[in-house]
Amino acid sequence: MSERTSSSLWGMVAIAIGMVISAAILSGAAISVKRSRDTITVTGSARMQVASDYIVWRGSIVANATTMQAASKEVHEHRARVQKFFTEKGIADTAAEFKTVYSTAHQEYKDGFYTGRISGYEVSQGFEVCSTDLDKVLSVADAMESLMREGVSLQLNAPEFFYTKLDEARIKLMAEATIDACRRAEQIAAAAGGKIGPIREARMGVIQVVAPHSTMVSDYGIYDTSTREKDVFAAVKVIFSIK
Repeated sequence: MSERTSSSLWGMVAIAIGMVISAAILSGAAISVKRSRDTITVTGSARMQVASDYIVWRGSIVANATTMQAASKEVHEHRARVQKFFTEKGIADTAAEFKTVYSTAHQEYKDGFYTGRISGYEVSQGFEVCSTDLDKVLSVADAMESLMREGVSLQLNAPEFFYTKLDEARIKLMAEATIDACRRAEQIAAAAGGKIGPIREARMGVIQVVAPHSTMVSDYGIYDTSTREKDVFAAVKVIFSIK
């Protein structure tokens, strides 16, 4: 065998060995990358009971008459009676706000058609009571029936209850929901013979404020104002790496 032929042969062998080594390295890298991408996604949740600490109660004084002047006068007189009633019941002036007066003209309706003639006017003025003293406002709301019996024309809404410490609750619930997600991920990984690694990503859902024991949720969040006692619910989606 000539020296040139021998040199060429060893060169081909070296290239082949290099290709094998490179393939092995690349294969190992592929496995490493694949394993590093192994993850598990788990949703954890947490719920806490809270008591509302703020109340908003709305209503309107309404008067109907054949003339605008008469309807406006009646609303003015009834507002004075409502204000006096609030003062007697211990509602501070700063807690009760009277809104802008609105008026509507009613057209005459005859034989299934509006005639274009004005048959009367409706004048209304809304009010809003906001307070941290829930019991006092509820007591006044119940007592307003006495004014209605005296001829004061009122339209009253149900009180609305709010919880003003949602920011604090959100932080606490996020921690608890993440812990719940960790527990679930550990159980799933253990069942498959693995272990969870560091958290890759965590996303908290919208806070849900619902009636006690309610299972209702919404992508946009729920804020139930009809109940004094509430449940605050949060969910967290967590992605863990797998060892």
